[in-house]
Amino acid sequence: MLVTFCFGATLDEGMKAYENGDYKMAWSIFSDLSYKGDAKATYGLRLMHYDGKGTYQSYIEALYWYQRASEQGFAEAQFSLGYMHEKGLGVEQNYKKAIEWYRKSGYQGVAKAQCSLGDIYHYGGKGVRSDYKKAIEWYEKSASRGYSPAQAVLGAMYENGVSVRQDYKKAKEWFGKACDNGVQIGCDEYKKIKSTGVLKF
Repeated sequence: MLVTFCFGATLDEGMKAYENGDYKMAWSIFSDLSYKGDAKATYGLRLMHYDGKGTYQSYIEALYWYQRASEQGFAEAQFSLGYMHEKGLGVEQNYKKAIEWYRKSGYQGVAKAQCSLGDIYHYGGKGVRSDYKKAIEWYEKSASRGYSPAQAVLGAMYENGVSVRQDYKKAKEWFGKACDNGVQIGCDEYKKIKSTGVLKF
């Protein structure tokens, strides 16, 4: 279906307009679809405010659109809302709210959210206690979905016995997966473990 006017246009056409720098058209399409309840279009409005493309840059406005898209159940928006609460962008820093939104996103399978939960539970802070068991749980969820930062973190934790029993076999496994996904430190650590002879290959 080819549509050249705002009303009746599709989300793909809105994204194409955005990518081509036609921000006025993108804003019109996203606004129309968002009004009709399209969470991804609402997320597109957030993107424009967050980056300041086609409109003024404003974390506060971005937060508003994140909130709307998140309440519509859009997992990527929930992750982004969690990130803004974690970093204090357009809102007071609040780890507990960050966890709330990361969990909603993570339960929908967003690996970035799962890894972020792992980080918060691992390091703690801002009223959240460290919980290594939960950290490992979320890192593994993220890593199993192919998210390379989580794979590298798990490799380091198993290599050094941080919060888990030292296990070079698991460390090698996770570093190898991180390496396969383009993380250089994963390649370096994989080679180091292999060269030390701590495992029988």
